[in-house]
Amino acid sequence: MKWTKEKCQEESLKYKTRWEFGKNCPGAYNSVIKNKWQNDVFSHMLEKKLRNYWTEDRCKKISLKYKTRKEFSIKSSRAYQLCLNNNWIESIEHLEKISYTKNYCITESKKYKNLKKLIENNAYLYHIILNNNWSDELFSHFTIKGNKFKRCIYSYEFSDKYVYVGLTYNLSVRSQQHIKNGPVFNHIKKTKLTPIITQLTDYINIDDAKNKENEYVNFYKNNGFNILNSCKTGGLGGNNYMWSKEKCKEEALKYKTRKEYLKNSSSYFSAQKNKWLDEICSHMIELRKPNNYWSYDKCLQEAKNKKSKIEFRKSFRAYTSALQNNWLDDIYSKMNWTKKHKSNHFYNNYDNCLNEAKKYKTSTDFIKKSAYAYKHVVNNNFTEKLYTEIGWKIKLKK
Repeated sequence: MKWTKEKCQEESLKYKTRWEFGKNCPGAYNSVIKNKWQNDVFSHMLEKKLRNYWTEDRCKKISLKYKTRKEFSIKSSRAYQLCLNNNWIESIEHLEKISYTKNYCITESKKYKNLKKLIENNAYLYHIILNNNWSDELFSHFTIKGNKFKRCIYSYEFSDKYVYVGLTYNLSVRSQQHIKNGPVFNHIKKTKLTPIITQLTDYINIDDAKNKENEYVNFYKNNGFNILNSCKTGGLGGNNYMWSKEKCKEEALKYKTRKEYLKNSSSYFSAQKNKWLDEICSHMIELRKPNNYWSYDKCLQEAKNKKSKIEFRKSFRAYTSALQNNWLDDIYSKMNWTKKHKSNHFYNNYDNCLNEAKKYKTSTDFIKKSAYAYKHVVNNNFTEKLYTEIGWKIKLKK
């Protein structure tokens, strides 16, 4: 099929990115690159910004769309953050400057339930609070939650002298779980009693929390309570597993690629946070090469590892680099590839068609797996003679 500019444009509308277009329709993609139609054909596609895209001038130009710093931070967070980090923000004079006094910051911060919401909606306010060391005071109203390293102890006390003692990183989430299943849910269902929920400690270090949980269980036992806990106290439960470097390394050995590791194991995040990934993933297959990896020599070497042009095209990034840099003709001239298809005249010979057809058990297999030969059988009116000689039935059209 000849890919005209109009056909390439029509085909490209099926895809959101250049990568998706190239992967699914390499013929059209290659025509676009060869004929330099990128600006017209790729104009609707999402474009990943280059590393040096966000210059000071570009960020300032984007800021002209907005009246205030707050609006700029919400609607163009990437450009705003770079202005902040590089101290360009003060030179953008058209943005309305609000006087961020302590009282103003207190009032604004109280509009948000947690720190995450504040950062998402008003990054500049967060920046001002941190710079003035007001965080302890102004963030004190936020709902405090634990994390992988901090837990609180809580209890569910029933009036019939039964109690459940637990350990969690988020009491509100854990409470929702208790009313849906587990020993607390079962006891409520059985007795129709409403428990008293008490947070017994602040969010404290995990090791201290495990010891405290055991202390509270003993406290309740000594005061005549029956313990509802079905598991031994001190466990962190579920997905809250502590991943040391050795355990991350052992877990990483189960996977061949970082993508597979990320998808199947929470230890990936511990390794990423502690900057162990490069070390523990050194055995893995590298799926994506760094920018500018595909030089002429590497493209040539990749081509030498393939048996044909079609196979080389499947190495999409190597092939695309060779195409864009006009290396293809030179690379192809150094290959000893044999043609995969027979010449146009090969199957004009009846005996050649017969030999090809005999490789298949049925005419359906022949049509599906050797379409090129079958096309010549039909065009040369060999069908009836060939089918009769092999013993296949000719399907008559209704």
